[in-house]
Amino acid sequence: MAKIGAPSGGLPPKAGSSGSGGGPKDPFIGLEHSILGEDGTPKGHSWGVMTRAVTTGLGQSWFQGRSTMPIPDWVAREAPRKFMTKSRVEPDTSGSSVKLVEAMVSQLSWYRDGIIFPELVRDSEDIGTFTLFSQSALAPKILKFLADLGLKGEEIPILAMGSNIAEIGETTMWVGGWATSFGTRTNIWFEIRKSEDGTESAYFYTNLAISTRVPDKWLSEVFSIPTQAHALLYTAETQFPSSIMTMSRSMSWRDIPADLIPTPFLAFETNGLCCVNLGNSGQGQIQTDFAGYPVVLSAGYLIPESSEEHFDKIIPTVVDTLANLASIVEDGFRNYRNETTPVSFDHVLGSEYVIVPDDSIEEGVSTAGYARWVPETHLGELVKVSRERYQQARQMPTGPEEKALLEWVVAEGAGAVVGGAINSLVYSYLLPGRDFERAERLLKKTIAMEILYESPNAQANLGQVYLAQNRREDARGVFGSAAANEWDKFAVSEASYFLGLMAMEDGDVNAAQAHFTRGANEEADDDGPHRQLCREKLASDFS
Repeated sequence: MAKIGAPSGGLPPKAGSSGSGGGPKDPFIGLEHSILGEDGTPKGHSWGVMTRAVTTGLGQSWFQGRSTMPIPDWVAREAPRKFMTKSRVEPDTSGSSVKLVEAMVSQLSWYRDGIIFPELVRDSEDIGTFTLFSQSALAPKILKFLADLGLKGEEIPILAMGSNIAEIGETTMWVGGWATSFGTRTNIWFEIRKSEDGTESAYFYTNLAISTRVPDKWLSEVFSIPTQAHALLYTAETQFPSSIMTMSRSMSWRDIPADLIPTPFLAFETNGLCCVNLGNSGQGQIQTDFAGYPVVLSAGYLIPESSEEHFDKIIPTVVDTLANLASIVEDGFRNYRNETTPVSFDHVLGSEYVIVPDDSIEEGVSTAGYARWVPETHLGELVKVSRERYQQARQMPTGPEEKALLEWVVAEGAGAVVGGAINSLVYSYLLPGRDFERAERLLKKTIAMEILYESPNAQANLGQVYLAQNRREDARGVFGSAAANEWDKFAVSEASYFLGLMAMEDGDVNAAQAHFTRGANEEADDDGPHRQLCREKLASDFS
């Protein structure tokens, strides 16, 4: 494997092909539009500037005075809790995750000598307690300030619930649109967060990139993105990103007391809320769509209420910086997804598909259903195409054309329709074809995405995959989870039916009757075939 030389680079590129391949093509082809100076080198708030070797040192100088941690120590702390192969709620206590990470990254020349700034990388739950606007004294002040500046936005009454949203009837956040260097829309949000002592802060942030799947291997959070944090945030904050001179951070925060200058940070959120642009409607209006996505990488600032006297200087600088950050990431996605660059977008950010040993992966052609990062500025394009191709597949009879469309959505798509495509592919093709290994992997992806109806359906399908392999205890476990789902009962009847059959085979008549009774219940789920099957079993065997 080739090796990236710049300390700010990510993982060594995997061997792969950018060949043409068959089936539908990547909707992002043709996005290239580099931010270059007259001499042909990257300039300004751009990916090319952020990934220069010199920028790593400039970023370290920019954030000097903040605590640091050697990269190996950071990996040893973070890998056990995040680099999981089954579930985020099952931390690794064996130490194997640390060895696995080191096996992938220790060949990088800067691994042992590099540092992390822990303050610059956070989990969403560590930012403070989420607070409704109606319960906040700070929210009206921020809203008035934004209105006085003429900054237009929208008060939003929704929260992400897995891949879906829930409307709660009260304002939860504010969102406004800004333009990136490419003229695309980036969303800048603010919420209210409350610290343990009751202090309120306005949390301004933008969603930089979205992972299309929940990864099995969380290398992005453990290594790839934390090692880039200081370079990325420095490049966005500085007024002179193309310079190679060390400067003071205060230059970008003029007339603001040093103790009130907010610290930027990157944050990861599972099932985070995004607003994507689906293009123009027939009436020329921009169509936007709010939904939760598997993992969201955002960048933000906490502005405490104690900074109110300086809102007029802090908030505009924060907003400008967030727009710069979106431009940098968009530049990386547009112009650095190819084999010729040593700072490939997916390798620097650690997209899962570039770190897994799977021969079906072809860089630039297929991710084979593994997670990859896509900027929120372009996610809507992928979501729209995914929905269109899934709908086309649903209108086709079973056969090669339908399968090709489903395969594309499964491998490359984004959004909730991915779960529907996976369930359809497994049930119609992989299960009959006895491709159990692939079916299991894909269904687990759907379960992890927490998609309404589709995730419980995936549990029921996974149970059938296990039964076909005579893995009865595994089947019993996933059927049990689906049958016990209280918030999404879509697969209760199906799971209960199979649990009842298994109990009868085991000679446990009482358990079988209980399972069939639950599956026959009117409130179990929609009136599907398995509810009727449960009723027939009750009538024939327990009457």
